[in-house]
Amino acid sequence: MASAPFAAARAGQHAALVRQVHVAKTWLKLDDDTYRAALAARASGKTSSKACSIAELLAIIEHFHVAGFPRPDGGSKRRPLTAPQRKMWSLW
Repeated sequence: MASAPFAAARAGQHAALVRQVHVAKTWLKLDDDTYRAALAARASGKTSSKACSIAELLAIIEHFHVAGFPRPDGGSKRRPLTAPQRKMWSLW
């Protein structure tokens, strides 16, 4: 049963990559025909992102980055709390 957690992790990674592909599609304002042509060119003729493997999804996302979709910047960083904010948190 050691493979079950890995399968779940892969499924989660696959779902996250599919979401990222769809975000890139929206950001680049691709119509359906152009989007599916880009998928087919980089995913062995597959025209659905759900049918693609993780490696194919990564190749598609890389293509969208080259086309202008911005790369993640590492996320927003939390600012450290000021002294009054720390005091409020400790009292709360």
